[in-house]
Amino acid sequence: MIPNDKITLSAEQLVSFNKMLDMFDDNDDVQEVYHNVDLPEEDDED
Repeated sequence: MIPNDKITLSAEQLVSFNKMLDMFDDNDDVQEVYHNVDLPEEDDED
């Protein structure tokens, strides 16, 4: 599912949103999560 409109969160909202996603990830009853938040790309430095 691809949203037509994406939203951008402030830094404070993004922290809360990521915590919520982590809580969903830890819950075995949650199988899939969809959202329309434009997440910043994380740079993977190896």
